[in-house]
Amino acid sequence: MGKKKGASGEGEETPTDSPLDKYANELQRLIDRTDPDEFADDLGTDIWKWFTDLETFSSAAVKAGLAYGKTLRNRLVKEHLEELIPIFLKFTAKIRDRDANIFDLQTTLAGTDDALLRAKVWSLEKENASLRAKLDLGNDIAASLRDLIPKIE
Repeated sequence: MGKKKGASGEGEETPTDSPLDKYANELQRLIDRTDPDEFADDLGTDIWKWFTDLETFSSAAVKAGLAYGKTLRNRLVKEHLEELIPIFLKFTAKIRDRDANIFDLQTTLAGTDDALLRAKVWSLEKENASLRAKLDLGNDIAASLRDLIPKIE
């Protein structure tokens, strides 16, 4: 006679899930792990509150023994998922503000580069004018000396 696969302990072992792990409230675990201070600009508070409200709703639905159907789906959308839109809009507004600030800083830096280049051009033009004046003075002195040397000899 052959042995049954499970009788000797060989073969596949199924981990025994405790009832607490099997029916644990993953949403509550997520809420417990979420730190509102990790989010920028107090948006974490909104997210944490949304998850807490959703957990209250879902726990009440589970305790009442409601089956997931059209009615529960519609309540979920109306009472909870629609609340995500303002949170997303806040995130989007913050991202747009930061993008605008970055663009302004880049423009300012680029403007500073332009201003610096204009200042360099102005400085070089002034130096060029000064050197031309010295060159003209040197040419005038050389021309005067050429005129005076034949007269002195």
